[in-house]
Amino acid sequence: MPATWVARPRFHHQYLPDQIQHEPEAFSAEERRRLEAKGHQLHEIRDGYDNMQAIYWDRLQNQVWAASDPRGIGKAEVR
Repeated sequence: MPATWVARPRFHHQYLPDQIQHEPEAFSAEERRRLEAKGHQLHEIRDGYDNMQAIYWDRLQNQVWAASDPRGIGKAEVR
């Protein structure tokens, strides 16, 4: 769950400048083609967004999971 989320390539849409910044492999070639066909400007970033932490709380099961991006620094722990 969270470990899968934080390890995936990410993207960010910025209003000004109006562009989609994305990590390599965030979009497939088809997704890039379709976004550009809709007028979106794509800007690939090499350094990436590499310091994400995530927490998932399943209230029905009363369980909590946490994860830290393996590309960055940090540690996730549930006590």
